[in-house]
Amino acid sequence: LNNQMIDTNNLYRLVESKDGIYLYENIYTLPLGFMLEYEFEQKWRTDSSNPFRVQNSFSEALIGNSNLFESVETKNAGKSVTLKVKDSRNIYAYISNSATLKNVSVNKSPTYDMDDNPLMTFSNLRHKHILNIGKGVPDSEITISAESEDITSLFLTAYSFNENVFIDIYNHLSKNPFVVEVYSDTYIRGTINSDINGIMFTSIPFDNGWKAYVNGEKVTLRAFKNAFVAIPIPEGQHDIELYYTPEGFLSGLIITLASLVIFIAIIMLDRKKGSLYL
Repeated sequence: LNNQMIDTNNLYRLVESKDGIYLYENIYTLPLGFMLEYEFEQKWRTDSSNPFRVQNSFSEALIGNSNLFESVETKNAGKSVTLKVKDSRNIYAYISNSATLKNVSVNKSPTYDMDDNPLMTFSNLRHKHILNIGKGVPDSEITISAESEDITSLFLTAYSFNENVFIDIYNHLSKNPFVVEVYSDTYIRGTINSDINGIMFTSIPFDNGWKAYVNGEKVTLRAFKNAFVAIPIPEGQHDIELYYTPEGFLSGLIITLASLVIFIAIIMLDRKKGSLYL
């Protein structure tokens, strides 16, 4: 959903619009799970404070020396930064100032069609932010300016989005999909046909309550990057089952039942004592 029409590309399409609200469909959606090589988790560096460098490390670890985001030339002038645009790729600006920025304006050079690319403004940006500038125009300039009494310089880096690399990444990740056949809040069953020995990454947040079975045999789950459920999978066709039981559920149930039994026993004893005095 977006409150303004955005530049169209090959990655999503406009589904419907109503009362100034636009609904877009993401064409390239990944499955719940897919295969990764064992070494990928170590190769992917996530310790950078710059999110674009983290994404580039992801693409390099996955498909080789290919940057998903490429640097755009910038010229800093205090609270204003000018971008030198060379192609028509989508452009993102990363503002790394920690202070709150009252207003940030994006002014595009006359080579842009201002009807399609009006002046963009962002208000009350707190901490670090990524701005989606939209499609670039070759050999043009974009000036980004900030209003704030708390800064003397705008710290900004800009990147252009490489759509071809993105599609290569998608194709690589989706070639061994986890095909879900049955699912509920606490159970998932499906199959995967893997052409490698590796791990099946899932977009499920890791929790000790999850248990996994591969071809009917229980396996030990991994916490991919300490964040997501991952399952060791050998090459070949496999049936996968995932069960979820909240951690502490069984012990809590036992305590509850024991408490209930004790409570009933106390009531029975009280009634028995009462009958003796009659």
